[in-house]
Amino acid sequence: MAKKYANSLELRDRQAVLMKRCKDIVATCKKEIREMTPEEEDEFNKNKEEIKKLREDLDELTEKLSRYEDELPEDEEDREDDEEDEELKEDELEDPEEEIKKIRKTRSMKTNKKRFNLMKELRNAMNTGKSVQLRTADYSVGNEGGDVVATDLFDIWGPLRAKNVLVEAGAQYIPGIKNNIQIPLMGAVSVAWAAEKGAAVDGSGEFTSKTLTPKRITAKYPVSLELLAQDSIGIEQAIRNDIINAINAKIEETILGSAAGSTTQPGGMFNGKTKTVITAFAGITALEASVESANVYGECKYIVAPSAKADLRGMAKSAKTTELVMENGEIDGTPVLSTTHVKDKDIVYGDFSNLVIATWDNIQLDVVRDVASLGNGQVTIVVNAYMDAAVVRDEAFAFGTTKTA
Repeated sequence: MAKKYANSLELRDRQAVLMKRCKDIVATCKKEIREMTPEEEDEFNKNKEEIKKLREDLDELTEKLSRYEDELPEDEEDREDDEEDEELKEDELEDPEEEIKKIRKTRSMKTNKKRFNLMKELRNAMNTGKSVQLRTADYSVGNEGGDVVATDLFDIWGPLRAKNVLVEAGAQYIPGIKNNIQIPLMGAVSVAWAAEKGAAVDGSGEFTSKTLTPKRITAKYPVSLELLAQDSIGIEQAIRNDIINAINAKIEETILGSAAGSTTQPGGMFNGKTKTVITAFAGITALEASVESANVYGECKYIVAPSAKADLRGMAKSAKTTELVMENGEIDGTPVLSTTHVKDKDIVYGDFSNLVIATWDNIQLDVVRDVASLGNGQVTIVVNAYMDAAVVRDEAFAFGTTKTA
């Protein structure tokens, strides 16, 4: 039999406890990138039902006391209680994904007491009577923070995930990191035959690790004062989308490139790799065999350059068939993804779950008003984001390039 609570404080306290536990369950699943266990799902659903019952009890109690509340003026504490009650509505617990979005939103609102309106702050920067000097040669939080008109921390890694071809291929995406990440790797355990009383051999696997640290992506984005003055519909969303696309493009271009990694950027997957020259279907099967020979049996996919895609779509499997190497977006049933961020006629094949992409917190947006920008009829958005990426097992991928006669 459910416990009967004597007053609204006890009801709300119990609601808060249950809500926190539900959030903890969802946060744990999100952090470990997995679904709920049967035990977690059962606890989550039971808590949800109890929250619903507590809500009903609270409504009943509120109705009984309404005649007293009508005699009292509303104050800030009442409004905060009402807002807290709204956060506990049943429908917000129906979907774990919605609960994750709510957790992110709450974290962002704690950072910003007032919700940031990009267009409002841009116009404030345009209309303010006092200009500030921004030294572009030495811009930092410590000595230039006072020049920042407003700061917005908003979650646009979600849309980034949906658009990134690497994640579509199966790369592991880890958002909201606070510290450095160390990914432990274990080598295979080996065994051997031995005589009846012979000594056992050392078959322990070697342990290594890959470390991910935040690397900064940044840009200055000028916005025309004339554009702001015209109050065009949809400008804010257009700016946000443009920032998303720019960051997405830089991440893909870097990871699918051939540059060596450094303290300021992740290394490209093609760096130091020998590419198999593919002139016929046998070259494709050789790529797949090299990955399978390394005992990689995950869900493999291809990511190719558009020009390589064109070659594969026109390449016959053999002289005895009319079939082509690539048909209906697949090579022998294996999905093929194409992006201009793979250069020349290059191809990468493998199990992309062995590629990890990590992001640190949300993208930061600063709106600044400096003399140089105003002189050009602009205010400036400064964008900062932090990410890193690493291939955890190199043998999970094979690289090639097409060549036609």
